[in-house]
Amino acid sequence: MNLPGWHFHFLSKDKTKGGHILGLSGKDIRFQIEPIKEWELILPENAEFAKLDLCEDLSAKTAAVEGSAKK
Repeated sequence: MNLPGWHFHFLSKDKTKGGHILGLSGKDIRFQIEPIKEWELILPENAEFAKLDLCEDLSAKTAAVEGSAKK
């Protein structure tokens, strides 16, 4: 919820595989964008979570995990 920029996820038709799309190429690719009209988020109520900085800029950490190279 606090990652910078856009990123996309995929879910296979049989719903057995899914995850982040880090790069994509192909022919006759079909996709669907599902608008989210409502989202309920229940956050932990403990001291560890209360200490988290949810305003932290996660750009560098995101790039380290997902890669920062634009193709």
